[in-house]
Amino acid sequence: MSRTITVDVLGDLIHEPNETFTVQLSAPNGLTIEDGTGVGTIIDDDPVRGGVFTCTATALNQLGSTANPANQPCKDDTRTTQLVNINLGLLSIKGSGLTATTDQTPDDLGTAPAAGDNATAHAELASVKIRVLAVTIEVGLIGSTATARCVAGPNGLVPQFTGSSTVAALKINGIAIPIGSGPVHIPLLVGSLDLNSTVLTGTSVTQTAFSLSTLLGSVVIGTASAGVHGNAGNPTGNPCR
Repeated sequence: MSRTITVDVLGDLIHEPNETFTVQLSAPNGLTIEDGTGVGTIIDDDPVRGGVFTCTATALNQLGSTANPANQPCKDDTRTTQLVNINLGLLSIKGSGLTATTDQTPDDLGTAPAAGDNATAHAELASVKIRVLAVTIEVGLIGSTATARCVAGPNGLVPQFTGSSTVAALKINGIAIPIGSGPVHIPLLVGSLDLNSTVLTGTSVTQTAFSLSTLLGSVVIGTASAGVHGNAGNPTGNPCR
């Protein structure tokens, strides 16, 4: 003889080990119990992590040069172009060594979180010359890197966001302009130039190395973004726990 016993489970969204419970039969009526103990297992079906990493990188906004354009989730991706030659009439862009990459470590987030897990985005142009009306801008290396990384916090692992960029050998109409690692705003006759911009939120960092705004259009070089995002069951979660 057999009977089905229904056990209600109070579910949650927290990843934890499988749990077991015991059913004990007693006081039979007209029957003999040979084995009155049964063990059941509640299988954990919650995600190992409370979210995913995000990442995307664009080397040049005027060209299809975005690695992992979907941003969420982060995926390993690469875009490269040896030569760039864009002519928009009064605005032209010539450059070389275009690279945009995104990378996640580990590739499989089905593993338990660990310190050092990260999403990294990088975008760069090895050199570029931009002409806008009577203004010529020449730059050596332009590059940005953004990283979201799991680090030790007061109550376990937490995401940390960092961004950095490089703008080397900047010349405007042949005049060298010294550039450090901090943000720089340069007014121009044709618009404005902003360098080394960092935008931090509670869940991401976006680093932009070079942004030229003019009435004829914008030229943005070296934009990298990395962050964290919750999952369907835990919208405010992150992949570090």
